Amino acid sequence: MGWFSRIFAKRQTAPYLPEIQIEPFAYTGGVAVTPDRARTYSAVYRATALISQTIGWLPWSVLRDMRQEWSHPVHYLLHSRPCKEMSAMCFKETLVRDALLWGNGYAEIEFSRNGMPRALWRLLPSRMQIFRSEETLDVFYRYFALDGRVFELPQSRIFHLKGLGDGLIGDSIVGYAAKSIAAGLASEDTNNKLMENQLVPSGIITHPGRLSPEAAERLKTQFAKRYMGRENAGKPILMEEGMKFEAVTIRPEDAQFLESRRFGIEEIARWFGVPPHKLADMERATFSNIEHQSLEFVTDALMPWVKKLEEEADYKLLRGSVDGYYTKIDVRGLLRGDNKSRMEYYKGGVTNGIFSINDCRAWEDLPPVEGGDEHFVQAQMIPISAAAQSQGMNETQEGENGPEN
Repeated sequence: MGWFSRIFAKRQTAPYLPEIQIEPFAYTGGVAVTPDRARTYSAVYRATALISQTIGWLPWSVLRDMRQEWSHPVHYLLHSRPCKEMSAMCFKETLVRDALLWGNGYAEIEFSRNGMPRALWRLLPSRMQIFRSEETLDVFYRYFALDGRVFELPQSRIFHLKGLGDGLIGDSIVGYAAKSIAAGLASEDTNNKLMENQLVPSGIITHPGRLSPEAAERLKTQFAKRYMGRENAGKPILMEEGMKFEAVTIRPEDAQFLESRRFGIEEIARWFGVPPHKLADMERATFSNIEHQSLEFVTDALMPWVKKLEEEADYKLLRGSVDGYYTKIDVRGLLRGDNKSRMEYYKGGVTNGIFSINDCRAWEDLPPVEGGDEHFVQAQMIPISAAAQSQGMNETQEGENGPEN
């Protein structure tokens, strides 16, 4: 599509509705696994929400010569409002979530009369097909609207966020992890049925004699009143007339069931590349390694998606950066660490002339100060070559003057 045709490139696809029937990716153990069904599994929901929401709140800007271009129309789309229906965070969050669950996130690019992008409209991944023209071999997108209409759009009109796949279309994590997700869903269903149908007493009271129904009911009432509840926790139990109380411990099969649920969380964390402690599994998290795991979450789970978003925006929205413009998602807020480490990082950057004071203040969301754009270096620091040259000059001067008495 040329720039002349973009001038009249109004939005063609009809707005979507949330009501849509999704075919299951797989049936595993009698459980139908679909993206929506997978999200009901707490580990999957948390993993997808964690990645998509974290990327969603990161600022996305258009830059040129390392400076933000606030007046650029694409900057407004990415940083503030892609369309009238979604904020920037909601758009990024939804697009990444679609890519995580379906393997692909789509948005139609609407162009203004001057050929610049003016809106990004999210499209349902369940209604999109990708095909290649037999004549030109170009890739096209076929979108099936809910009203029955079919739209064919070229690559230049579709913002396509792809998961790991063959390069043309991304593969769904849910599709590959269907067995792990089905096992987790079945485990939760089993747990719910056990809680509904199985009696699990906290303990058993035995009496050496035979109690009448009235005496047994009275004993149960008195025992519950004296020893059950938060206010009675820790009280010693006084047993009369040879009675005995035996606490019911967890059965081996129940312990194995709980272990399988914990393993299910680890499996989902492995599929999505998320540290287990991010899914509330703190079994292997320690004070010494949790910070490094959080950094690994940024580099391993987030950065691939961040880079894909930037590259797609550079090519589709900025014409391949031919004018020197490029987009950048700022992840420095995720890498700042604690206050002490952050201040030491800023101090080293400022004293070595790498950062200005206003650079550091901007990263801390503080207003600039007058004279804060200057870069400073320590006066006593000189290049090694200059130090050697100075030493040679001193030795030459001592030779000319002779040894001192």
